[in-house]
Amino acid sequence: MPSIWRKTGGSWVKLKTVYRKTGGSWQSVKRVWRKTAGAWQLVFLQALTPSIQTKVTISASTSATQTRTLVGRVYFWSNATGVTYQFAKSINDISYTNITGASGTSTNPSSGGSNTNDQYFLSQSDLTPNTTNYYKYISKAVNSTFGTEQTSSSDSIAIEAPRDLSLSATKTSKTVTVNFTNDTYSGRYEYQYKKTADTAWSSSFYVAPGATETSFTVSSLDSSTNYSFQVRGWTGTANGYGYYGNWATVSATTNAPAVPNPPTNITYNTILKDSYFIQWTSPVTDATHDAATGFDFGSSSSNTTQPATEVTAAGVSNTQWKTITIVDRPNNNELISSLAAGTTYYGWVRSRNAGGVSAWAVGAAVTTTALKPPNNITGLAKDTTVDSETSLKFTWTAGAATSTNGAATSFMYSYNTSNTAPTDGGTYETADSTTNVTLTGLTANTTYFIFIKAKNADGLSSTWVSASGKTKATANPPGPVATASAGNASQSGFRFSWTQGTGGNPTTYLIALSTSTTEPTSENIFSYDNFYYESGTGTNYTFSGLSSSTTYYCWVKARNADGTSTSVRRTATTAAAPTVGAPSWTSATNFQRVTSGTANFRWGWGNTGTLSPTTGTYTTMTRNGMFWEFYTSLTGTTPSNSGYKSQTTTNDNRVAVNGTNFPYLLWSAGTSPDVTYSANPRYVRVQADSYDYEGKFWQSAWTARI
Repeated sequence: MPSIWRKTGGSWVKLKTVYRKTGGSWQSVKRVWRKTAGAWQLVFLQALTPSIQTKVTISASTSATQTRTLVGRVYFWSNATGVTYQFAKSINDISYTNITGASGTSTNPSSGGSNTNDQYFLSQSDLTPNTTNYYKYISKAVNSTFGTEQTSSSDSIAIEAPRDLSLSATKTSKTVTVNFTNDTYSGRYEYQYKKTADTAWSSSFYVAPGATETSFTVSSLDSSTNYSFQVRGWTGTANGYGYYGNWATVSATTNAPAVPNPPTNITYNTILKDSYFIQWTSPVTDATHDAATGFDFGSSSSNTTQPATEVTAAGVSNTQWKTITIVDRPNNNELISSLAAGTTYYGWVRSRNAGGVSAWAVGAAVTTTALKPPNNITGLAKDTTVDSETSLKFTWTAGAATSTNGAATSFMYSYNTSNTAPTDGGTYETADSTTNVTLTGLTANTTYFIFIKAKNADGLSSTWVSASGKTKATANPPGPVATASAGNASQSGFRFSWTQGTGGNPTTYLIALSTSTTEPTSENIFSYDNFYYESGTGTNYTFSGLSSSTTYYCWVKARNADGTSTSVRRTATTAAAPTVGAPSWTSATNFQRVTSGTANFRWGWGNTGTLSPTTGTYTTMTRNGMFWEFYTSLTGTTPSNSGYKSQTTTNDNRVAVNGTNFPYLLWSAGTSPDVTYSANPRYVRVQADSYDYEGKFWQSAWTARI
C-alpha cells in the first residue's frame, strides 16, 4: 500500500495521521484512496492503538490452609491483535519485579465482556518473610498491524508474611519452656529442638496462636544438658500450610536433677529363713523434687539408726546393717538376702537420681522364719582309690537347704565293725563342713561300718546314713613250689607235678615248656618250643603231642593278687618210637574168589604167624598210633607209592591219583583185615602206617591178585 510522505527539515517523514477540517473542527482521516487506471487504490491507512475499556484488576484467594492464588481479571481491548499478562511483586509498593513463571498469553474477551481470569499459585519463594508483600497484575495489548501497544496495570494488593519472633526460655532439670511473641500474621507456629552438640533436629511440632498460646514446653530432657530450639510462624491455620517465616532460635541448659522425695508404703512378702522381698511405692515429683531413677535398700535390726556413712557403691555394710544394695532402675520389688533365721529386721529404702539421694524411709518390723535341722546327706560311699590296710575314706553330699530345712554346718559320724547304728545323744566325731572323712588306725582285711548325720544350729538331720568298706589284706605273695617232678613219659608227652610252696595261697600256676634251657621271659607266648600254660589251682599238668625221644625243660611258678613266685625247673625226655615190621602175605591161598564175583583178602602181621582164610584169625597190633591201609588198583600198571592218601572210605569210593583210581580202606590196629571188594581188583597192597611225629610207615610190596 502506498504511503503519504512529507519533507521536513530536508528529510522525508511518513505521515501517520491525516486531518481535515469539517464544520470548523479537525477530524482525522482514516483512509485515503486514489484512482489509477480506472481502479481505486488505498494510499493511506491511519495507525490504530489498542485501548482498554476498563482497568485490569488483581485479587488473591482467601484460603488459610492452602497455597494462595493470585487472580488477574482481563477486560476487552479494542484494536488489539494479541493480549499478554504478567504478575509482579514488590516489598515497598513502588519498585516491582516480574515474578518468574507468572506470565503468559490471555484470550481477549468479547466486546464489553470481562470474563477472562489469569491465575498464579503463589509459592514460598514468591513471599518474602518478615514484611508486607505487594502484588500487581499487568496486562498488555498489541496491534501487530500498526506496531502499536498499550499497557494496563492493576492496583496493588498486600499479603502479609510471618514476622520474626522474639524467644526466651525457662528450664528445669527435665524440661525447657520456650516463650515467643505472637506476630498476628501467623496462623500456626512450628518448632524443633535438639541437643546443641547434635546435628539433626527433632521432628516438627506445632502451636496454635492465641492470647495464651505463645509458648511450648519440651519434657523428658537430660539434665545438665544444653539444648537448642527454633520457632517460625506459618500463615495457614492448619499445621504446615500457608507460608513460613524465618527461624528464630534460642538455647537453654537444663538444670541439674533435683533430689527425689523418699519412697512410701514399705511392705514385705515371701518371708523366708534368710531373706524376704521388700516393696515400696515410687515417690511423687513436685516443683522441687525430680523423679527417682533408682533406689537404695537394705535391712537393719534398728528402725531408728540410719547408715552412718553415705552409700556410694554396692557392698556397704556395718554392724547394724546388712549390705546396702543400689538399684539404678525404678524397681519397686527387690530381694534382701543373707539374713539370720528367726531374727527381726526393718526394711529401709531411699530414692536416688543424678541429683542425689532422698532421706531414708523405714518400714514396719519383719521377722525371718526360724532355722530347721538340715536334710539327710546323700551319696555316702567308700572311695576305692585311697584304700589301704589301715585306712578307709568315705565321701558324701550334703542335703540341699530348703525353705523348711536349713543348710548343714557340720557332720557327726561314728563307725564300728558290728554294723550297729549309734544312739542319738552319744559322743560322735565331727567332720566340720567338709563332705569326706578318712578313718585311720584300722585293722587289715576287716569290714567297717560308718554312720553319718548332718548338723546345724537347730540340730541333727533325721536319719543316720550308713555305708561299709573293707580294708585291704596284708600282702602275702606265694613262695616257689616244692617237690616238682616230671615223669610218666610216653612217646608224645609226660606228666609235670608239684606241691604248693610256703607263703600266700596261689590263685593260679604258670607253666612254661621249651626245648631250650633258657626260661621264657614273658607270659602267654605260644610258639613251637616256647609257650605258657595257666593251670588254675591244680598241682599237675600233662603235656601231650610232643616229639618222641626229645628232652624238654619245664618251669612252674605260683601267683596270687599280691605277686608271683620265682620259677622251678624240671627236665623230662619222651620215649622212643617202637619198631614195627612190615605186613606180609602168608600164602596165595589167602585170596579167594567167591561165586558172587568178589575177592576176599586176608593178611597177617609180618613174621608173627599165619592167617587162615577160613577162620579169619590175625595178629593184633599192640601199639597205638598204627593203622592198616588196603590199596587196590584196576589197571595193569603198578601204582607208585606217591599219591596214597589215608582216608576211611566205602568200597565204591575212588580217589583219582596220577590219573589212576586208588580206592582204599582204613582200619585201626586190632581190627579184622578181612576185606570183601566187588570191583575185581587186579593189584592189591596192604600197608601198616605210623602217624607219630617221626612220620614212619611200613608197607608190603604190590601183589597181583585176581
